[in-house]
This record gives sequence, structure tokens and C-alpha cells, in this order.
Amino acid sequence: MRWLKEKGNGGAFIWALDFDDFKGTSCGKGPYPLLNAINNELESE
Repeated sequence: MRWLKEKGNGGAFIWALDFDDFKGTSCGKGPYPLLNAINNELESE
């Protein structure tokens, strides 16, 4: 994520969304932990 920000890229993508935990039952971080982690990091300064 740091590299994306340093290069001034506008975002990131996930090749296969089926790897995310849609129901939030596997990792204990709620639904969509992968998407949320990427979004939170890109929105932070």
C-alpha cells in the first residue's frame, strides 16, 4: 500500500473477490476484511 501511495496511484484492485470473507465468519474482523483493509489504508494519510 505504501508503494501505491508513493507512486501516486489512484487505487488498488483485488483480482479475485472470492478470497475475501463476505460473511465475516473466518477471521473475526467482520465482513469484507480484505476490502476494508485496502480501503482504510488508501484513505489514511
